[in-house]
Amino acid sequence: VFEIEDKPLDDLVTKLRKQPGGLKIKDRKYFFRKFPKCFKGNELVDWLIKNDICSTRAEATAKGEELFAGDYFHHVADGHGFKDEPLFYRFRADDTDIVGPSVSSLKKDSSAFHGQLLVKGFILWHFRYFVLKKDQKKLYSFDNELSSSPRSIIDLANSNLIMSECDCKKGSYCFTINEDHKRSHVCCATKSKDQEAWIDQLILIGVQFKEEELYVTANSIFEFSAKDIDGNDTPLSLFKGQVCIVVNVASE
Repeated sequence: VFEIEDKPLDDLVTKLRKQPGGLKIKDRKYFFRKFPKCFKGNELVDWLIKNDICSTRAEATAKGEELFAGDYFHHVADGHGFKDEPLFYRFRADDTDIVGPSVSSLKKDSSAFHGQLLVKGFILWHFRYFVLKKDQKKLYSFDNELSSSPRSIIDLANSNLIMSECDCKKGSYCFTINEDHKRSHVCCATKSKDQEAWIDQLILIGVQFKEEELYVTANSIFEFSAKDIDGNDTPLSLFKGQVCIVVNVASE
């Protein structure tokens, strides 16, 4: 029996990984796919009870959830939180092919802002989980809240921000991040308050807010102005209700 009561979680993880005496950490297979150096969730619960660290399965499951939330281990496919089930998990210390950083590691920074947004794929819209690291001025995009590595990292150092309705998913509240010398990222929130919160956080770290160009938001030509023959700006709204002909006189 290990005497680790009231010791840090780091010490508990050391005991769990120690061989012999710790968890059964080994390569396992599921549907012909091999998962190296992993253990089962229910076996972690068994071990905690057997070694008198927890007295019930509910208590042991809560301890497993605490370790999971602390980013000590993760589900091998980043598809589940911790459960008292024969699901495969791997300690972060045993990861060999994961670049990171994980969502959990970034969220340890209490100043990090995070949440779910919709982004447009080649055809369909997809939910992604975003973490804003203010000190780095970087926005990390993940498949979900459990992901071990980001899909992409947006550099916000020289980016600008537009509150956009163009290319926005119907019923959503969008904003566009124009990454310096790179691509534009259209992000959609399901609630207006979430859109405002993200915009506020981005502006707070220095991302420049720009009004959307009139040619994008205008519903008719009467919202524009044009110069008359004397060079004076003339609002086209003066001609509303009349037949107007627009001629391009600048082309060769």
